[in-house]
Formats: sequence, structure tokens, C-alpha cells
Amino acid sequence: MVAETTLTKNPVYAEFINKKLAGKDPLHITTRYSLTGTFETTTTLDAFSLTDEGETLQVKPARIRATSDKHLKHFFYEGTWDGLQVNDLATMEGFSIKSDLEMASLYLWDGYATFAIKGGRVEDANAPFSFSNLKMDCTSKYDKERNILSGKVEYGADSLSVGEKKVENPFVRIAVNGLNAKGYVEFMQQYMAAINKVMADAATTEDPGQMEKALEQQMAQVGMQLMVSAEKLMTKGLEFQISDLRFKLAEGEVNGGLTVSLKKDMTMMQFVPLANQPALALDIFELKSHLSLPKQLLGDSPMFFEPAFPGMQTGVFVAKDQRAEHQAETKDGKLLLNGKEVQLQ
Repeated sequence: MVAETTLTKNPVYAEFINKKLAGKDPLHITTRYSLTGTFETTTTLDAFSLTDEGETLQVKPARIRATSDKHLKHFFYEGTWDGLQVNDLATMEGFSIKSDLEMASLYLWDGYATFAIKGGRVEDANAPFSFSNLKMDCTSKYDKERNILSGKVEYGADSLSVGEKKVENPFVRIAVNGLNAKGYVEFMQQYMAAINKVMADAATTEDPGQMEKALEQQMAQVGMQLMVSAEKLMTKGLEFQISDLRFKLAEGEVNGGLTVSLKKDMTMMQFVPLANQPALALDIFELKSHLSLPKQLLGDSPMFFEPAFPGMQTGVFVAKDQRAEHQAETKDGKLLLNGKEVQLQ
């Protein structure tokens, strides 16, 4: 069975089409249903343009295909969009998306999603911006048996430019591993319920001043409520990671990474003694970090290369030729900075 869908019965959309696009609807939605219960929806967008106050927005063609199983648990998407242009002020071209995701629950997903943009630019007299081959890859892994959720996002590009500054081949991978899935779901449920309540209450207040004060008070309350839920996420094995950070500047290459993980279950109150007893951190965290960059990026100040307090034997960085190098790790109950033990009080 094949079904065609139109949004022209919506009065707001219909008015937009009639007034701005001379009655020609550029959006076409077709859904095909199979005998097994699966369905596929194909959405296409024709090219169109809008002119307002002397500026013309040109929207180029797009196409996206989405499929799902009969249980609405497994989703696949792929699509392309040729881009858009606003006079000679801004352009974006070659957008694409592809994803394959399976839903375990509303907040727990297993699979991947990839986004890419071939290029774009924004003309600005002070700081024009442009990029080439921007890409983002996201993956999510839910381990039902261990009740663990892990996620990873990778960002990369061929180049990014702001004014005269240019960054070549930037890349970074950010990951959260070992997240307690049950605690995460409870946190998200409470977060969404709290935000919905805040927005609903704000909608009933007509005075902007009172609305702002009410929002500030309610957001403070939401923050306190969420701290309780956040404690359920601070379990042994929770790991935050920044890896394979790298990019190239005119001064030279920069690369680094950071991994921090919990060695045991924690509560908010258990972090309080760290302010007066930093040595306790060695029983709580595992740490490993490194960073290498051209020395000239740190300027002429010696503060990066000198011990900041008596327990340090080196600065945060050590100089090697024309580069600044940093390495830190916890090992055998000690904190090592650039190969030297840091005495924590």
C-alpha cells in the first residue's frame, strides 16, 4: 500500500505556501507499507527561493528515506540535501545523513548516526567563517546484561577558518563509557518532567519580568533535584574520555587526550573532603592525560613551565625543543606529572 501525505491542510503551512511560494508546495511525502508490517517513508524537497527585505534565500533539493520495522523499534535513515544560499552572504552545500538505530527504550539506543557537510561559508567583514568536509559520527551501545550504556561522538573536518586563522584537519573523539543505564533513564525522565513543568508554568505568566524571576527560581530547584538523580550515575567504572585530539595551526601541530574514570561508587558528599584533602582523589579517580603543542602558543609567561605549588616537581608542561609537552597519570597510588611524583597534601 502506498500513501501520499501533504501538509497543505494545515492553515499556517498553507498560508506560507500561498503567500511565499505562489501556491507551489515543494514538499512531497510518500509512505509504502509492506504486508509484513514494515514501512518506508520517502520525503523529497524541491528547490525554492524566498525574498525578504532584499535578501534571497535559495533552498536546494533534498531527499530523505526512513524505514522502520513493524514494532517501531529499529529505524534506518539516509538522506541528502544540496544545501542553501543567502545572496552572497552565506552558503552551505552537500549535507548528508545516515543512521541505523535500535530502540531499547525511549532513552536507550543502540546503533550509529553519521552527519556530513561538504562545505560552507559565512561572509563577515570582521571574521569570515568557512569550513570544508565537516563530519560528525555518533555511536551508542547499550549492554542490557550489564545494564551499561556507552556513547561516542567523533568530530572532524578538512579545514576550519575564522578570519585569518586556519585550522587544518581537526579531529576529536569524545566518549562516555560505563554509564549506569537505569540511573541514566531515571535522570532523563526527571529532567524532561522538570523542564516540561518549567515551560508550562512560564507559559501562564504574561509579565516578562515575573517570568524571568520564576524561571530562575524553578531552574535552581530543578538543578537541586537533578543532583540527587545524578548520584546514581557516579558508579565504579564510569569513564569520560577525550581521545585522538589533533589539529594543525600555522604554528604547528597540536595533539592530546584525556581519560578520567571512577574507581568506586560515589555520592556528592563524598567529594566535599577533596577541597582540604586532595590526596583522597587518588582513591577516587584514575587519570591519564597528554598534550603536545608548539611552545609559542603558550606565550612568554613561564607559569606553564614552573611548579604551581610545593608538591610539584615540574610545571604543567615541560619544554622539549620548540614544543611544550604534558603527561599526567595516576599509577600505584601516586599522581605522576611529566614523569615526576606530585605530593598531594
